[in-house]
Amino acid sequence: MVPIDMLIRLASYYNVATDYILGVSDVKRNPEGQRYVEKLMEENYDFVQTYKGLNEDHRDLLRDIAERLAEIEMKENAKR
Repeated sequence: MVPIDMLIRLASYYNVATDYILGVSDVKRNPEGQRYVEKLMEENYDFVQTYKGLNEDHRDLLRDIAERLAEIEMKENAKR
């Protein structure tokens, strides 16, 4: 059995409902989570459309670059 606190952290991290993780519901996000995802999509729509137009190799490359930049930024923020 998964500890409750871990279940909540997983749901928060993946921005999904705990019931969805447990497999007792097909509803992936609660209304608040859905609004958050919709806001993100609206703010990043042009980027997402550009990304969708890339071939798989370029998508992989872009993901690798983004992950590396996120790591660098996290290290820089930790120093502050």
